[in-house]
Amino acid sequence: MKSTTATSLRKQLFGVLERVTRSTPTRIRYKKGDAVLMSYRQYQALQRHRKPLKGRNVLRPLIDGTIVKPLNEDAEAELMRYMGL
Repeated sequence: MKSTTATSLRKQLFGVLERVTRSTPTRIRYKKGDAVLMSYRQYQALQRHRKPLKGRNVLRPLIDGTIVKPLNEDAEAELMRYMGL
């Protein structure tokens, strides 16, 4: 994956768009957080292959960043399945 800054992206927007549409996602580094620019075709493929979150009630605190205790074995196993590990 290519990487660029937001400032460089502004200067090279059309070149980056050409690269992205040829299937090379680009990571954009920004002081408020990073982002990824990808083609619409790649985005659609990502949506089609996205795994449903089966243990939503178990994993929700972890996803939200509000978990305050270690995961039990069931929650850890569900997380590993969700991540494809």
